[in-house]
Amino acid sequence: MKFTRRELYDLVIAWVVLSFALTVLWWGIDRPLLLLRMIPRSFVAVGTGFAFHEMAHKYTAQRYGLAAEFRRWNFGLLMAVVSSFLGFLFAAPGAVHIFGYVDAKIMVKTSIAGPIANLIVAVTSLGLSLILVDIDNFLFFLAYFNLFLALFNLLPIPPLDGSKVLKYNPILWAAVFFPALVILVYIF
Repeated sequence: MKFTRRELYDLVIAWVVLSFALTVLWWGIDRPLLLLRMIPRSFVAVGTGFAFHEMAHKYTAQRYGLAAEFRRWNFGLLMAVVSSFLGFLFAAPGAVHIFGYVDAKIMVKTSIAGPIANLIVAVTSLGLSLILVDIDNFLFFLAYFNLFLALFNLLPIPPLDGSKVLKYNPILWAAVFFPALVILVYIF
């Protein structure tokens, strides 16, 4: 994959801000020692969730010869931080912008790539939790976080991925949405 310096900067900023917001949401800021222990876990969760999701979009677009670049959205990052202090996380950190002619088939493949990446991480995390000692249920948390991101992004609401996929390929949308939902309900 090809990256610009600005894109790498935007990715790092979004990753750091989302990791901070996730730490505040799940582990609070009132216990400093726990906070320090949980920051690396949030970085891993956001890396496997947000970063893999966006890079899957980018990789797929570039595979089809399109220019694709992640751009952060500062207001969306601010919403993530504020909402985390209010007890929920609403994050719109930015998106991969795709440039060039995109037909419906390529758009669907590019759009579904992010949620599929989240689903792969979730299933892998659950599989690893069966064979490894899952300290503090971290692998379950990774699975939950990635499943939640996949399902949220598959909602058929523009501009989310689900609106594009459902419009042009409802069978593919259902083939990713419903397994993710079943797994999330099962582990929750």
